[in-house]
Amino acid sequence: MKTILYSIKPEYMNLILSGNKTVELRKRVPTLQKNDKILLYASSPQKALVGIIEVLDVFIEPIERLWIRASNTACIDFETFRNYYLGKDSGVGIVLQKPKKFLNPISLEDLRTHWRGFSPPQDYRYVTLENNQNKSTKTKMGTTQPVILETRAQNEYLIRF
Repeated sequence: MKTILYSIKPEYMNLILSGNKTVELRKRVPTLQKNDKILLYASSPQKALVGIIEVLDVFIEPIERLWIRASNTACIDFETFRNYYLGKDSGVGIVLQKPKKFLNPISLEDLRTHWRGFSPPQDYRYVTLENNQNKSTKTKMGTTQPVILETRAQNEYLIRF
């Protein structure tokens, strides 16, 4: 199972966490499959890690077909959609499920304090998700990244740095 970190505008973040936005549109597709996790980082002005969500499906479509398939679930108007994919032949839809909002979002300042070298990704970044284990991890660059601990029985997520 993979976990990635996405930066998302707060207005879309709120729609995702409320369960109203069930498809995230992207220009590039990371290697994702059903049940992978996406950590949700709300970009400016909030600038915080605010939740986590599961991937149900990923699809790549020509732009016209992508709009037909995702227009009712991506919570985006056609003008914004068209401008986002301007010059692109195809796009990616990531079908989302089981949104979980963190009770205490982690601010950008706290992320930078505890996650050496952290900067919000322009697109996405792979991170480590561990089930009920207490261990630190090292990335290939040698910087420590947080370990996300999932307690399935209580649907809680702890982040250890």
